[in-house]
Amino acid sequence: MTRKPDSTWGTARQLTTTGGWAGRWAPNGRSIVYCRPDGVWLTDEAGERTRRLVQVKDSAGPAPEVAQWSPDGRAIYFKAFDAAGGSSLWSVPAAGGSPRLLVRFDDPARPSSRPEFATDGKRFFFTLGTRQSDVWAMQLRAR
Repeated sequence: MTRKPDSTWGTARQLTTTGGWAGRWAPNGRSIVYCRPDGVWLTDEAGERTRRLVQVKDSAGPAPEVAQWSPDGRAIYFKAFDAAGGSSLWSVPAAGGSPRLLVRFDDPARPSSRPEFATDGKRFFFTLGTRQSDVWAMQLRAR
């Protein structure tokens, strides 16, 4: 939707007809990146020109959950999860090309199981889980 000159909002427009989630505007405001089960997609601000940027070829491979633009708009970063729940961060040029694996969170003691992440173009910010617990013992008495 757009804001009218009187500061009220116009009518919402549907940009996709095949689903999608986690849409993020490009820094220049002319494109939106979003995720679907079959990959990472881009659309223009009117929803008229849509293209798949990253294709997921099988359900066992890493499936994108959330995507972010680089601050300069030249790259898109996305976090993906495999069938076992393992996660990884990837990069792909916004103009198209092959995705590049940046990091795989493969330490079972420190998983990154939340999809959210952020970047300032120099660093990535994400959560790591740490699993810890205490061991308790108790004595059972017969009645």
